[in-house]
Amino acid sequence: MFLLKHILPLGLTLILLGATLSSCSKRKTRVQEGIETGTLHMGIGADPRDLDPHTVTGIPDFMVLGALFEGLVSHGPWNDQSIIPGVAQSWVSTPDGLTYTFQLRDNAKWSNGDPLTAEDFVFSFERVLNPQFASPHAEMLYAIQGAEAFHQGIHRDFNKVGVFAKFPSTLEIKLSRPIPYFLQLLKHPAWYPVHPDTITRFDASFRQSTGWTQPGNLVSNGPFVLESWKPGNRIEVLQSNHYWGKDDMDLQRIAFYPIDNANTEERAFQNGQLHLTDDVPFFRRADLRSEEDNRYLEYPILATTYLLFNTQKPPFTDPLVRRALALAIDREAITEHIVHTGQPATSFTPGNMPGYEFPLQSGVSFDIEEAQRLLALAGFPAGEGFPEVEYSTSTSDSARQVAEAIQQMWKEHLGISVQLFNSEFRVYLDNLNRGNFDIGYLAWYGDYEDPYTFLNLLRSTSASNRMKWTSDEYDRLIDLSNEATDPHRRASILRDAESFMLVKSPIAPIYWVTTSRYIHPSVKGWEPRLLDLHPYQHIRLEPE
Repeated sequence: MFLLKHILPLGLTLILLGATLSSCSKRKTRVQEGIETGTLHMGIGADPRDLDPHTVTGIPDFMVLGALFEGLVSHGPWNDQSIIPGVAQSWVSTPDGLTYTFQLRDNAKWSNGDPLTAEDFVFSFERVLNPQFASPHAEMLYAIQGAEAFHQGIHRDFNKVGVFAKFPSTLEIKLSRPIPYFLQLLKHPAWYPVHPDTITRFDASFRQSTGWTQPGNLVSNGPFVLESWKPGNRIEVLQSNHYWGKDDMDLQRIAFYPIDNANTEERAFQNGQLHLTDDVPFFRRADLRSEEDNRYLEYPILATTYLLFNTQKPPFTDPLVRRALALAIDREAITEHIVHTGQPATSFTPGNMPGYEFPLQSGVSFDIEEAQRLLALAGFPAGEGFPEVEYSTSTSDSARQVAEAIQQMWKEHLGISVQLFNSEFRVYLDNLNRGNFDIGYLAWYGDYEDPYTFLNLLRSTSASNRMKWTSDEYDRLIDLSNEATDPHRRASILRDAESFMLVKSPIAPIYWVTTSRYIHPSVKGWEPRLLDLHPYQHIRLEPE
């Protein structure tokens, strides 16, 4: 700079100096820098509870896990139905659909360089199914022959479970029954492998939350590795040097931001701090839809928001009370005036479930007169004598505003009062899992495109049955559906089960979810999908 100042004419020197000062004063946004460096910045709504694929149940957890781990098969870049090779490069099944043989990739490795073998999958599946470990996903593996008996403690010999490492690169899985959607099941984190040496070193074979998933400890097998995790701030993952498909990936890094306030997240997007948001403020959705803003993305997914009633606590031990509360909710008012998106849910299974239609007349509706009649039959006419109960939610905007609306509806239509209580997502989820609630509120996202992924949640033995509802008749119908080989008969049995459940009302469906998010034009490969799962190895960033 000193030499230029003495050689150039004064006018040109001032122009260059001005340009230099201007460029210094206009720092690039995080989004602009991300496009140059291949770093995707995205909101995930809340901090993950953990990053153990065999224990977590929250959507934020799954969004990060998809970067760190990979199962036998993977999500195709086009749609949810597509299944492409993951750790397994190929597979074959027997004509009866009971035995699958997977050939693993020769270059499949863990993030520390260790080879990934069939025995690693056997180790991982045994961990999920071990009753001492108490994985909430154990039932997902009941598809395997002998898995349920092992998990229920009927026998303790894992050699009787139908999963075998025939060779280091050959895995055989024998099923308990033909399952048309079996390969779809394999996309779920329950089927992800975990690194045996790491699990053993941290004594995590039979214990949860031992610290093995922290930065510096976690050994994974997905397209990215965990670089840092600052709770309440961000999680950063870096492209893995040992991932078999790294040469075909564009993203070098992903930063996940646990922002649980949609207004804050919107400001971050507008200020160039995020490529993708997890949500959009309710009041903005209608305008963005009418303006046809190309940065606004909205599409229906296989998900339902619902209330959970703790059926072990009075007055929710009485199905009349639960049904009355379910019927006193104006779902159309919630979707039109509160969340400004989605569809009123008449059933727990979403209305866009492929190959499954639930009759409207069998579903839940808004019926004030019937709700008041049932509440009176339960001993609380016009809400008289109804005990004080608590409606718990997370701190997210959507949960809070829906809760306030339902609180007012019950007060107006039934004469009962409920207290609202919210807490940070991880604390809230832990309370639900421990049964520390009266009424809760969640969204259930389908793991695959079949009604069983929703209806199995309400089985007496389901780890996700936080309501602790038990019904021999419901269990019988769900088990009967598993025995049906004709798809039409199976769907009919599942409809009977769902109709029965909605009358007993251990849950109250609220609305079928339409996801709403901002997306920067530079993000390519993020397509609308029913399961809302987006493989990061197929995402790229391009200059506008």
